[in-house]
Amino acid sequence: MEELRNRFNQFIEDFLKFTWAWELLKSIGRVLIVVLICFVVYRIVVFIMTKYVSFIKGDFNKKRARTINNLIRSFMRYIFLVIGIIFSLQYIGLDPATIFAGAGVIGIVIGFAFQDLLKDIVAGFFIIVEKSYNVGDLVNIDETMGTITNIGIKTTTFTAYTGEVIIINNRDVSKIINYTLANYSIVVNNLSLSFDDDINRFVNIFNSKMDYFKEKFPEIIENPAIKGLTGFETIGYTIEIHTKVRALSQYAFRRDFNLELLKLCQEHNFKRAIPIKKELSEDDKNDINPT
Repeated sequence: MEELRNRFNQFIEDFLKFTWAWELLKSIGRVLIVVLICFVVYRIVVFIMTKYVSFIKGDFNKKRARTINNLIRSFMRYIFLVIGIIFSLQYIGLDPATIFAGAGVIGIVIGFAFQDLLKDIVAGFFIIVEKSYNVGDLVNIDETMGTITNIGIKTTTFTAYTGEVIIINNRDVSKIINYTLANYSIVVNNLSLSFDDDINRFVNIFNSKMDYFKEKFPEIIENPAIKGLTGFETIGYTIEIHTKVRALSQYAFRRDFNLELLKLCQEHNFKRAIPIKKELSEDDKNDINPT
């Protein structure tokens, strides 16, 4: 046991002779302390600011508060990352100013990278200030529709209806359609009827169903209205029906109202203008293609 203790003490003495190793350990320890302090301060600052935003009255609703909270987290994450890197370089004996000044070509590359980052930050700032969209909004960005899940200082994330998660740089967001901001939506349903059907009879029956439609679909703001004929087909004509409904309910309403129109046609024996496949007899074929 005594021999083992002597060997351990000798190992410690030999290890301490390597001053560079000791300095390295001290530098690593300082860096870890800097990382820990930055992480703790980051969490405290984010907690205080998000709580403050949550208690603000007036223009801020829950979705907007969540949007700003996400932006604060994203912004603070970048800030404390830069602070942590600068202090860590100082504690390991490197001057950040000297490194950045002597970076040369690397500095130019970093400058271009930060130029794009700055564009993203400015674009993200205007998205928030102008209330273009908030977390939870249903939007169409560059012909892709989805629900906003996160807005950061660099990117916007939204989830498409089919489940894809789409991440786009804030500077690349150009054409935006925000369905959530709309007060209402106009749903257009088209119904094709046969020429054998009396259009006046259909209009009268359709108008008599208004109370039923209002009860069936509470999202209706204004009663469905027949706007007229939009076209003629070889075996019938097409009626266009407009309905004003609450925003974001238009997609389910269009499907459900199509079902109600089909039921109405079936109950009152209206024929749909749908081509029917018919097998031709030999006589019919000879009439069409005489030899």
